[in-house]
Amino acid sequence: MFKKLKKRTPRDSGQERPDVEVLFERRIFDYMLLELTKNLSVEEGGKYVGYLLKPGDHLWERIGSRASEAIAIVDFLPSGPNAVRTAVELMPDGPFQEALFREIEQRDSAIEHVGTWHSHHCNGLRTLSDGDVNGYRRTVNNVAYRPNLLVASLVKDVPRAVQDAGWIDHFLFVRDGAGYQKITDKVRVVDLVSPFGALTGHAPARREVVASQTPEVGLPYDRHPPAPLWFDTPDGQRALADDKRFFNENFDSVVTTRRDSRVIIKGRTGSGALAVSFPKGAEDQTVSLVVGVGSSAALRIECDLANRKLAYKAALAVLATS
Repeated sequence: MFKKLKKRTPRDSGQERPDVEVLFERRIFDYMLLELTKNLSVEEGGKYVGYLLKPGDHLWERIGSRASEAIAIVDFLPSGPNAVRTAVELMPDGPFQEALFREIEQRDSAIEHVGTWHSHHCNGLRTLSDGDVNGYRRTVNNVAYRPNLLVASLVKDVPRAVQDAGWIDHFLFVRDGAGYQKITDKVRVVDLVSPFGALTGHAPARREVVASQTPEVGLPYDRHPPAPLWFDTPDGQRALADDKRFFNENFDSVVTTRRDSRVIIKGRTGSGALAVSFPKGAEDQTVSLVVGVGSSAALRIECDLANRKLAYKAALAVLATS
């Protein structure tokens, strides 16, 4: 949580069902999927940042809410380079997230830490653990946490595409409340376009920004974001999620790395190994495969991204005869 130098809005103690609408910037889920597919064997997560809105605010009429207040979630802080990730636990890199939040706050003082998300996809737990619930209650009731509400999301599975149903649930925690609400079917996904994408690494492709012209709720955004990398695109994220499933099903150990902005997946089984290097830029469609047997390269294939499944079959055939 990140302490703000503003007073909290008073709320009656014990209010369990506030009339609040939760809005998500639609690209958030694409970036979640990207984070998840970096290593499917461990938990992942991040901290939500967004805006607390009420009738009369300059954005209120444009979001079209019928509730008495709204939480507009525009982005999330990644867990950080020094986060500790295992199959049953995620400990975020606190100093990294604190510094990133302060930098974002310098750009827009109205920004708030409004919640968090994490995954249980790798351990089979389909709901929040007791530790999760107790931790979120402590956060929303902490004097250093300014909002009276906290949104918590749980990733249960890694989907093939963010449009798939049932892979993520959302919950609402209320200050001074004994319980929490499941709000999965009540959240609304809209075009907000994060104004902090260049800082969080979640800048949309330029063609997306141009197509939308202005964000739905009129938030500022980067007009000249850098050219997108392939693994930052929704197509790239879907392909990586699909291919990591293939590696996990066919190899005893799988390692995902990034070199020169290219994602490389390596799988090993017995004395054989397969390494796949994916495209770098969003316009690139070339995939390179190297099949190793012992200390030698037995097969090298360079093919179009769309034909990689055929190359995978050839790689498995070579490994099966080694």
